[in-house]
Amino acid sequence: MSRVTILAITALLGLAACGDDTSSTSNSVDPSTVESVTAADPTVAETAPGDTAPSDTAPGDTASDDTFPLDTFPVDTADPNAPGIGSEFCAVSDELNASDFDPFSATPAEVEAFFNVEFADMFGRLQAATPAELTDDVETVGNLYGILIAELEANGWDVNAAFEIPEVQAAMTGEEISTAGGNLDAYCGL
Repeated sequence: MSRVTILAITALLGLAACGDDTSSTSNSVDPSTVESVTAADPTVAETAPGDTAPSDTAPGDTASDDTFPLDTFPVDTADPNAPGIGSEFCAVSDELNASDFDPFSATPAEVEAFFNVEFADMFGRLQAATPAELTDDVETVGNLYGILIAELEANGWDVNAAFEIPEVQAAMTGEEISTAGGNLDAYCGL
């Protein structure tokens, strides 16, 4: 799964956590579904009922849960043999993916500024540095984010309202963005 897709899905999951639930006024997490670490021994992982995921905790190690297949979770290191290693394209791609902007906690003015200034600048530099073999993929990602940005603008830069639109949900979680984003990540060795 590409970093672009993970960012888009994260945005949608953030929406689900912030969504309007008329049957409840709480946005709390059910503690029985979350893996936790005991306060007395941070090396012991507790799991929710029915969770059979193995833990790779070793003595002196911190608790972790290996529930993601290795090929679907983002890695911290790049493949040194990838064609884009060291390129301007990958440097801008890393910058774009490293953005810590959270549209769900931002004001509409901050969302507007991010997408019209910061995102536009980074994505423009990404397009300028795009190698020929990735032109179609970058165009696809740009078009899909264009759908999101158009709906944000049409909805007063209200992220929750924009993500309620099925076209935005499809654009940000569909096969197109997954495939194009995966190609961009593969070029950069991720």
